[in-house]
Amino acid sequence: MLELLKFTKKNQELIARGRKICTARRKIHGDPRVAWVTMMRLREVKEHFYGMEGYDSPEEFEKVWRGIHRGRFNPNQIVYVHFGWFGEVPPQPCSLSGWIESYYDGLGYAHQRVVYTECSPLPMEIEIQDFEIEEWEENNNGT
Repeated sequence: MLELLKFTKKNQELIARGRKICTARRKIHGDPRVAWVTMMRLREVKEHFYGMEGYDSPEEFEKVWRGIHRGRFNPNQIVYVHFGWFGEVPPQPCSLSGWIESYYDGLGYAHQRVVYTECSPLPMEIEIQDFEIEEWEENNNGT
């Protein structure tokens, strides 16, 4: 189902300036401007994707999230991060490509490697974190 993403006025300005190329949402939207969607915890968006969300710091991302969501910010909340170009015309030739990998190495560790995009000012590869399975299950209620 076609469901265009809506943005605040400030976020529309960030999009127009080419600063916002992803948006975290509580559900998946069928917006044709979305190149791909991945699921992660809100804290991962805050810690690693605040720049792609258009903000200068993790704290600014959280402040804006709280403003939109009536003061609530649950770092363990599962969100769907939509990547794409949400403006009228891309500010530069833009091709989004990327991946999310999660895997268990058999030695008690889970790994996640996230996102390469040519749409941001600098191509980047971010390794979110390595964590022990038991610690992850304990902190995330086994989900």
